[in-house]
Amino acid sequence: MTMEKVIGPPPAADELAAAPIVHLWELRPMRYEEFFGRHQLFGFMIGHPKFEDMAFANSSPVMEIDTASPPTWARCDSRLYRLGQSKADYSKGLER
Repeated sequence: MTMEKVIGPPPAADELAAAPIVHLWELRPMRYEEFFGRHQLFGFMIGHPKFEDMAFANSSPVMEIDTASPPTWARCDSRLYRLGQSKADYSKGLER
């Protein structure tokens, strides 16, 4: 799966601190033709203005994502998200 490239400067510290967190997140390809080739985040939201904490939800299309490993943020069409632990990393921990 290819991740969207970084198209702008990283978020400022205060912008990142105010962003909701997506915990146990994963990137999934969008299924709608008009968004072909784009991805969205799925995971448990914390501090999101539209969802209760730990509600499982998806984001708007991802515009850019941190290139660090593991990534710590993603900017979507509607907002910036902080990325908690990914679902893949969580699953690896269970295999030990």
